[in-house]
This record gives sequence, C-alpha cells and structure tokens, in this order.
Amino acid sequence: MSKIKSALHKLQMMLFHNWGLKLISVLLAVVIWFIVVQVNNPTDTRSYSNIHVTWVNADVLDAQNKVYEVLNNTDVVRVTVRAPRSVLENLSEADIVAEADMSKLTDINTVAIRCYTTTDDTVYSATPNIEYVTLNVEDKSSKYVRLTSNVKGEVAEGYKYSSVSLDQNMIEISGPASAVRQVSKAGVEVDVTDATGSMTANMEILLYDAEGKVLNLSNITKQTDYVRVSVEILATKEVELFASVTGKPNAEYKNTGEVLISPETVTLAGAPARLANFSRLTISDPIDITGATSDVTVTVNLNDYLPDNMLFAEDDFDGLVTVTVPVEPLEYRSFSISQSALTFKNVPDNVSVSTGGGNVSVMIGGLAMKLDELTSDQIAGMIDVGSWMLEEGLTELEEGAYDMPIEFTLPSGLIAADHVTIRVYVMEVSEE
Repeated sequence: MSKIKSALHKLQMMLFHNWGLKLISVLLAVVIWFIVVQVNNPTDTRSYSNIHVTWVNADVLDAQNKVYEVLNNTDVVRVTVRAPRSVLENLSEADIVAEADMSKLTDINTVAIRCYTTTDDTVYSATPNIEYVTLNVEDKSSKYVRLTSNVKGEVAEGYKYSSVSLDQNMIEISGPASAVRQVSKAGVEVDVTDATGSMTANMEILLYDAEGKVLNLSNITKQTDYVRVSVEILATKEVELFASVTGKPNAEYKNTGEVLISPETVTLAGAPARLANFSRLTISDPIDITGATSDVTVTVNLNDYLPDNMLFAEDDFDGLVTVTVPVEPLEYRSFSISQSALTFKNVPDNVSVSTGGGNVSVMIGGLAMKLDELTSDQIAGMIDVGSWMLEEGLTELEEGAYDMPIEFTLPSGLIAADHVTIRVYVMEVSEE
C-alpha cells in the first residue's frame, strides 16, 4: 500500500511540476494546428446574386381572401456565404435557399428572409443583403369584363375587312382590388394589313382602362390569356344599278325612256366566287309613273335587293339611292309629206286608186328632242282601202272620189296628233 501511494505521489509531482510551461505548450500547439489548417483551407466569403425568395405557407393570404404584390423587387436578394474556401469553391446559386414565411407577416407588411444552403458541407453563415420582403397586401377582387376587338391596318386593294368574331365575349379577371378597378374592358388587337383572305388565330387578350389605354398589370390574373379570333375578309367589285318602269304618264306627257339612278354604281363585297359573274344589281320593283305630269323621283333602299352573303364595301354607304324617271309634256309640230310617198293597201282587184298629188300636212306629237331629230322622209303614210270599205259597210267600190284616212308610221315615241284624210280617186279597171 505504501508503494502505491509513493507511485501516485511521484506522478503528481511530474504533472504539476512546471505546470504553467506545460499549459503554454498545449495552447501553442492548438494555435499552431489552427494556423496550419487556415493556411491550407482558410475561411472566406462569397456573394451569390439573383437568389429568388421562395414562400412558405403561401396560402395564408388566400385563406383570408387577400392578395399581395412584392414591392421594389425585394424578393430577389444577394446572399453572402461565409464558409471554408474549399466549400465555397463547390457552392453554386442552386445550393442557396432564401425563404420567407407568409405566416409571419408583420403589421407593416414585411416578411423576414431566412437563408441557408442545401449542402452538407460546413457553412458558417448565409446572409441576404435585404432582411425583409416588403409587400403591398390588398383584398382580393374579381369581376367579369367585356371582350372586344380592335382592328387596325388596311387590307389589300380589292378586298374589304368584313367582321371579327371571338369565341367568347366575357372573361373573368382577379387580383388586388385597386388593380381590378382600373380595368374597364379586355380585347384583342387584330392587324389586317394587306390581308387577302379570311383568317383564324389564337390572340393574346389585353386589358384596357376607361380611356382605351392598354394596362400592363402583372398582378392581374385572367381567366384565359388567349381567345380564338376569326376575321372575315371579302373581295370587292363595282357593279351597275338597274331599274325598270311601269305604268304610263298623263295622256299629254311622255317619259323620255331614261331611268336615272344616283349613284349609278355601287361597290359590293362578298366571296370571290359569288362576285365573279355578278355585274348588275337590279331594283326588282319597277318605278310606277302612272298619270305622272312631271319627273317621278323615288328613294330606294338597296339593302332590300342585296343578294345573300353580300354587303356594301363602303362603310359610310347606307344603301339609299335616288331613282328618277324623266316625264315631259308632249309638243306638237306640223310636218309636210308628198302624196307620192303614200302607199295603198287592200285595193279591190277591179279598181285602181290614186291621189290628186301635192303635199299632205300632219301634226306630229312627241318629246322635243325626238321632234328635233324627225325629218319628213322618216314619216310613212299608208291608205288601207279594204279596212275603209269595211268600216263604211261597202262590199264593192264604184268609180268616184272618196275621203280615206291615212295611217302614219313614225319613229318610236312619236304619234300623229290628228285624223288626216285625203281625197282618193277610184277608177274601174277595164276588162280586155
């Protein structure tokens, strides 16, 4: 037992002899080890940009029927990582996470950002350059807005833009109440520049304010971003107008034969195949001039006579045209023709007939322009002996002098105004 105590005493003396120097030696060894380690793999810092903050408990505001908007781009941060150099050399942006817990939203609408790395290597710290994401939080709102189309540009020459149809006329939008209030309508911009045929496409829906200006609201969600649009482009063709006349004017008046339509032509739009053989638009209801004593003028709506699947090419043309049938009073002028120009008809075989010679005067009625063109050699006179005998109840014609009527043949539109007779001399034909 005494030997054991002696041994322990010697050990104690060895441990505590010059203990201060021994402690210094240990500390110096640690420092030397640390220096060696640092020289070989020192601690360093490195910054990683464009790290996007991800949300935790993002549905918290949805449950409260609220929406948020990140202000001043505070959800994109630069993260400074402090770690051994060997760790930093293998670290990339993909290894860095920046999170914000929406359930910890403050009264001033900020959320703290927490950063860490996904690597298992030793990282001393990950610090964002911005401590908080700053939000604008509002009540969520939604409404339906009307879908419209805005056509711009000019189609190719000889064609006409006809119509635009959308496969829906309303869409629902939702977002912050202040943003939703700005939206007055939604629509598409349709460019028909140099178009020569109909087209169909999916087009992006734009949002407009009350003044028709396009709104760029990234915080608005649309029910759909695109709408199916069909644009009808038609060919055009200029065609003549035609109208007919029915009835007769007053006995002392006559229509000139003209039908004046203003405008004389219209431009129609339709499918090329429909227009190919279409050259005249007819007003199928005749213009009635019965009993007229002056020009007859009526307004006609061409829409009533427009063929199916055609329309007027001019947007400002309402389809109304004026149709005028000129009606003028008859004039009378005296014309003289030679009796030698008269002919006989239906003369009995047993007699010969002749006139006394000279000229015959006849009063001709008609429109002034027709009378101006008339000459005596255009007036033909004929004496129908057989018809005269029938009217007089005669079966035979004896020698003598008789007053017989002259039937005049005149150019179209002229009439003989009076009953003209001539003395006809009848002689029996001797039988040999």
